[in-house]
Amino acid sequence: MSYEAAVQEYFRSISAFWMKALQRCQDARTSLQANTYDADHFASDVVGTWMDGIDAWFTIPPFFGAPLAPTIFLTVGLNALVNQKPKGAAFIAPTLPDGQVPTTDLARLGGAEKVPVANVTAKVTGGKVEVQLQNLDQINPALVAGLYQGLAYSGTTPLALIVVQTA
Repeated sequence: MSYEAAVQEYFRSISAFWMKALQRCQDARTSLQANTYDADHFASDVVGTWMDGIDAWFTIPPFFGAPLAPTIFLTVGLNALVNQKPKGAAFIAPTLPDGQVPTTDLARLGGAEKVPVANVTAKVTGGKVEVQLQNLDQINPALVAGLYQGLAYSGTTPLALIVVQTA
């Protein structure tokens, strides 16, 4: 990588972090004014800002590679769970053959609710891990608003952090 490319990557990484942080602040202010900002939103903002900051710092030296597993963010609306099948994907560093990979339950931060493994599918396709949720209306106890997280993994290697925001 040339010096110019490294400098460009540095400024792109840091400015992307600040743009995301600014957007989070604006969204939080809007939610506060509407009186809809709660502890789950705060936890989501803290985790998201921390992950964005770590990602920005570890992207600065492009020759080291990112030490963190990529994050797949999904959003679920609680008022229409039937037929909702949110999905997302992230590119992964380990080279794995295409196929299904296991996941953990997606546990709610600060609560006992979870999205069971049976409702989460993850597969590796062409160097990326794809995650999809299904049958969300059949989870018992039912999902509540909050932030849920879990992992897609292979053996003992985490492939991606799965974060689901429900509202």
